[in-house]
Amino acid sequence: TSGQTYTIDRTMPTVRWVVRASSNPSGAATVNYTVGFTEAVTGVDVSDFTLAVSGVSGASVASVTGSGTSYTVTVNTGTGSSTLRVDLMDDNSIVDIAGNPLGGSGAQNYTGQVYTIDKVGPTVRWVVRASPNPSGAATVNYTVGFTEAVTGVDVSDFALSITGLS
Repeated sequence: TSGQTYTIDRTMPTVRWVVRASSNPSGAATVNYTVGFTEAVTGVDVSDFTLAVSGVSGASVASVTGSGTSYTVTVNTGTGSSTLRVDLMDDNSIVDIAGNPLGGSGAQNYTGQVYTIDKVGPTVRWVVRASPNPSGAATVNYTVGFTEAVTGVDVSDFALSITGLS
């Protein structure tokens, strides 16, 4: 006769990554991180994550969703502009199916990627004449400077203020 077969699992799960899942930099009210594990785990919740912030206030971990080897952490970005990072702070509440705690017994910490949070829109620094004055030319040029790099600038963004010309 044969007895029952048991699978012995002494391999502890580990974190593969804590990476940005939203565009960076971001001016959004929330951003997401993807957390990947080496094997299916349970016990992942909001209390397992902490934020490292600089220049941002009111940021918080809003929710954790997912299962198995992949979870999504949603973070409220708060107010202000600078940087934000989510870190996994293991307190042995995350375990695999066999009950092995994340990283083995004892607290393990995993550092996530940094988001640049930019909630301040660009402004125009200057509009200066680039062509000589006075000018008899058919066209004249102006240079426009912004407080930060911008995209999407085209002719529809400008209007003429004309005096004495037709």
